[in-house]
Amino acid sequence: MNQTLGPAQQPASSELAAALGACRRAFVATAVFSGMSNILMLTGALFMLEVYDRILPSRSVPTLVALLILVAGLYAAQGIIEAASWSESAAASTSR
Repeated sequence: MNQTLGPAQQPASSELAAALGACRRAFVATAVFSGMSNILMLTGALFMLEVYDRILPSRSVPTLVALLILVAGLYAAQGIIEAASWSESAAASTSR
């Protein structure tokens, strides 16, 4: 009962593995951008935490300015990632 499967008779699991392997790069890119987007969503909460925990008690204006510049850059990065996501979904919906 030991039969060799021909190319047309390959099991479905190997076809699925081949399809997933072909899309691996896209899955990794999606995971990276999703993770970055989710971490950047915490920017506002972390900013307020730092302001109330470090800046207000010490009344340090230079620290506030540096933190504000950092947060502005992080929000800009988040905007770029979101814009890329929206343009990608818009391109996918118009190509159907």
